[in-house]
Amino acid sequence: MGKRAVRRQPEKSRRLSPASVPLIPRNDLQADILHALKTEDQVFVIGAAGTGKTYLATSYAAIELSSHNYDRIILVRPAVAAGEEHGFLPGDIKEKMDPWVRPFIDVLEERMSKTGAQQALQDGRIEICPIAYMRGRSIDNALILVDEAQNCTYEQLKMILTRVGDNSKIFVFGDHTQTDLGSRSGLPAFAKMAEEGGVSVFQFGPEHVVRSKICQFWTEQTTCWESRK
Repeated sequence: MGKRAVRRQPEKSRRLSPASVPLIPRNDLQADILHALKTEDQVFVIGAAGTGKTYLATSYAAIELSSHNYDRIILVRPAVAAGEEHGFLPGDIKEKMDPWVRPFIDVLEERMSKTGAQQALQDGRIEICPIAYMRGRSIDNALILVDEAQNCTYEQLKMILTRVGDNSKIFVFGDHTQTDLGSRSGLPAFAKMAEEGGVSVFQFGPEHVVRSKICQFWTEQTTCWESRK
């Protein structure tokens, strides 16, 4: 009787886990930003949609959390165009905020797996925090990610940035050209103050768009159009 054939494991089972896939910058500016995320306590990234602002910071945070270098990731993002209203959405605060932090969650699920990200949300290692709920807190040993910062007022950004506690980092990213607050946006002032104080402030341009050719086309076209006004 011949030897029983050894069943080979399917290729899928031998793949690297999502968290172990290297985070590879797609251009020189992304490489500089990734270095700053690793080595500095606070970083501002300003620029057009599709340049990788959210992806880079969230991927780095997921890797650090998976490596147990920090206790928590705090996700902060303005929930509505010009204010913080959540009552019209059903469910608890996580369910209310889910539509607004979905870009974060998509990246976290990619880097940590869907199961890993959902478990981290359940046990509090990933925390979704509306801006209004940050007042009075001191956040230690955490990575704080502030997205769509152009839709934060001066007062909101001041409050967020002064919540950072011991052994924490904060990354602020946004796009001046897509604010819903007009002159009430606090991001230009804080980006300027950060730069004057020696904090790294990176500026993406239309040429740095990596999302898709369509995204790059419309970023370039709208930039040219708006410059002629």
